[in-house]
Amino acid sequence: MNQKYLFPILIFTIVFQTQCKKSSTQNSNPKDKLAALKAQSKDIEEQIANLEMEILKSDPSAAQIVKAKKISVDTIKKSNFKHFIEAQGTVDAKQNVLVAPQMPGVISAIHVKEGDYVNAGKVLASLDVSAMRKGLDELHSGIALATTMYEKQKKLWDQNIGSEAQYLQAKNQKEQLELKLQTLQAQISTATIKSPISGIVDEIKVKIGEVASPGFTGIRVVNGKELTVRAKISDLYITKVKKGDIVDLYFPDFEKSFQTKVQYVGQTVNSASRTFMVETGLPNTKERVVANQIVKIKIKDKEIKNAVVVSTNFIQKSIDGEDYILVAEKSSDDKWYARKKLIKSGAEYDGRTIIESGIKEGI
Repeated sequence: MNQKYLFPILIFTIVFQTQCKKSSTQNSNPKDKLAALKAQSKDIEEQIANLEMEILKSDPSAAQIVKAKKISVDTIKKSNFKHFIEAQGTVDAKQNVLVAPQMPGVISAIHVKEGDYVNAGKVLASLDVSAMRKGLDELHSGIALATTMYEKQKKLWDQNIGSEAQYLQAKNQKEQLELKLQTLQAQISTATIKSPISGIVDEIKVKIGEVASPGFTGIRVVNGKELTVRAKISDLYITKVKKGDIVDLYFPDFEKSFQTKVQYVGQTVNSASRTFMVETGLPNTKERVVANQIVKIKIKDKEIKNAVVVSTNFIQKSIDGEDYILVAEKSSDDKWYARKKLIKSGAEYDGRTIIESGIKEGI
């Protein structure tokens, strides 16, 4: 082969191989591939837009074919509008007590188990009072001796024998020991955990051998007959909720609703959560309702009869922040057009909004 052609061929081969390597390296990078595809997509969109413009210039009627969409027209009718305040509540037992011992001590016996029904005054558990009982025996012996000494001094004093000081000292010693006995007996009587209400033993938070203290551990007793529903509601509605308002209770557990009334409205707003407490009654039901069960509540705070109500989706907002809806109007050429109609919207609930002004029934 002629050498003058060989050299350019070698250069072309080297350059071609180098470009192939660069191309293969670039294509192997996902980011580079994505960038290349986006550039192609933008170029294609620009070409489509240019072609559409050319078609519209040559045939303006094509715009109606391309832009046409199916729509539906509805007639505005008056209806009743109800607004509800929604919140999540819980079932609360009025008699739900964690019974704790009145004095610290070691648990020596537990007399009930979870699920037992107990009457008010039932001893649920006992504390170890063996040391106190030994002190009680000593006091009984001391009182017996002090009583004997007092009676002897009293007989002598009645006979004008002996000094008054001896008589008073014997009397005082006897009375002091009797007071100590009463105090110790009262302490022993508090060394038990008694139920203050009748109900079901729901939880036992103590064990035999553990040290129980007042206010920390104990046995929970719940009376499931007096149940209410409590919910925290935003303070925005503090003036809209009042005693006697109708309430809908929905239990997700068994998918049933009940209607009741507000029994109590809190008089203070929680400074941290900005909520106030609402308590409602719980109607009698065969379903199993327990304390701390979740309930969805709805309180009706507004009802307007014969109001102009539309779907909230119909309402649009202009650039100037004005609310409007599109009203269908028929022109002289017997064609329908959508015309912008400014409105003043009111309360909204569950996808429905009241129209206070701007349109009327029958449009």
